[in-house]
Amino acid sequence: MFAIVPPRPVRNRSPDVLTAIQPSKQCERRKPKHGKEFTVAVPRILFAVPTLLLGMVLPTAGAAITTPPAGVLGMTHEYYSTDVVTVHRGDTLTMQNNSRFVHTVGAGKGGHLADAAGVPVTGPHLMETNDVLTTGQWNSTGEYSLTCSVHPEMTVKVIVTD
Repeated sequence: MFAIVPPRPVRNRSPDVLTAIQPSKQCERRKPKHGKEFTVAVPRILFAVPTLLLGMVLPTAGAAITTPPAGVLGMTHEYYSTDVVTVHRGDTLTMQNNSRFVHTVGAGKGGHLADAAGVPVTGPHLMETNDVLTTGQWNSTGEYSLTCSVHPEMTVKVIVTD
């Protein structure tokens, strides 16, 4: 029987390899015929890949999704609920993540976040399931874009009118 124990320094090994599996002290130790105990080197990638996959799957098992009220821009897995939103000058825009996936929202297009003049959203905003973000006031008329850096196809055009 083997148990995972904290890694210990090992000479002449690559830094990408953990010495993580050793015989358990609780089980009977059997020595190989040559008379030495042994350890097994485990590549770190074997820990990283399952952890990343788990991080992508766990959000799908989260809290119940709430439907955005009227006048609130919703977000699905990879898209906004509409491609174009019209806002009157001086008004704000409220967005709600009504998907089970994380979005990082900000000014920009095609997943590339870049602060832009006239857009009352500065920097990226991490939005988890059911999170709500209300922008500042849209004070300049014109056409602007908001995007998600996680989902490049998720871009909405914001038209500001008088």
